[in-house]
Amino acid sequence: MNDPQHHADFVRKLLAQEPGLDAPVFAERRVLLLARIVSAERHERRARLIAFAATTIAAVGVSLLYAAAMGRFGEAALWPDWAKYLGGVSMILLPFLSLLLVALYFFRHRRELHAARDEAFRASLEDLPRQIGELGAELDRLRARLEPPAGLAEGKKPDRRAFTLIEMMTVIAIIGVLAGLLLPALSRARAKSQSLVCGSNLGQVGKALTLYEHDTGSYPGAGWSAQVTSQRVVISPDSWDMRVRPDLKGSTNVFSCPAYQPPDFAGATAPAYGYNAGGSSPTYDFRRVLGLGYGGALPGSPRVRSDDVRAPADMVAIGDIQTPPGVWLNTITPNLPRRMGGLDSIVPDRHNGGANMVFCDGHFESDRQRNWTRPTETARRRWNLDGLPHPETW
Repeated sequence: MNDPQHHADFVRKLLAQEPGLDAPVFAERRVLLLARIVSAERHERRARLIAFAATTIAAVGVSLLYAAAMGRFGEAALWPDWAKYLGGVSMILLPFLSLLLVALYFFRHRRELHAARDEAFRASLEDLPRQIGELGAELDRLRARLEPPAGLAEGKKPDRRAFTLIEMMTVIAIIGVLAGLLLPALSRARAKSQSLVCGSNLGQVGKALTLYEHDTGSYPGAGWSAQVTSQRVVISPDSWDMRVRPDLKGSTNVFSCPAYQPPDFAGATAPAYGYNAGGSSPTYDFRRVLGLGYGGALPGSPRVRSDDVRAPADMVAIGDIQTPPGVWLNTITPNLPRRMGGLDSIVPDRHNGGANMVFCDGHFESDRQRNWTRPTETARRRWNLDGLPHPETW
């Protein structure tokens, strides 16, 4: 199915099925889709020929001009001015013209053809369940009209409730094909919905963080992640999430991610989101304040004020966290110099290979895990309050 030709053939076969099996709405849509595909293929074929011809003409023209110039190099002073100008302009414009036509082919006609085929493919898949149901009903009607097979005893009616082996194999094959087509799409849709719910939760947490900063004049800081009370582990009252909870009107569901099952730690559940306390420094590195700090709860960790953040719209504040069993962390960092419980990074890749983050100004972004954690200036400067990459911490 990854072969574009097979993809196009599959779309045509699906769209060319018996009209009696199609719903009126889908039949009308099918006509429009077929017309769009035919038009896109015609334009793509014509644009391809034009681009190929232009490229060939440009290559031949430039080659001839170059050969003529080299052959008469010693007599270049004898050329008329118009010939020199025409040759120079042709040498410059022919390649650019061919590149323009090739770019127009790929970015307009080729893209339009792919878009038309993809839309037709999706429309065909949407109508498959209904067509399969009508095929099953048609099989039942045909089986009911069959005459009793020879050799049956007189007066004994055949058992029309039973499936024949061919019918059973046909149904199983159809169900298998349908499942193979729909399950990956359903899985992607489920992952996308979970990512959207996670982003909504982080957006609310980001608003609570902004309200806290407006009320107190500083960010809450990470604080201690947990404390032991009566042989149980609970969230520390000076942890960042406990400090912003009053601004969430008592809602605690926003601190969970539907795509993440955090590990249990002595009967308690670890958090699903972490706080950018140390910036690009390793976790719990108190030697410098590059992130939003630890809120004065830990030695040498002053509170960070909003004026200390150079670009709030481009600095990570809170985001997805991944912790191994038996470890309770409430901070995230792109810098993990040593593997922790089999993890190369505590920034996860649970949302289709990516992670969700909320920034100091309260807006939310989703990106690939490697784009959050890679040791480059562009990635690491987004973790530090001064907007600098600080490669000495990598």
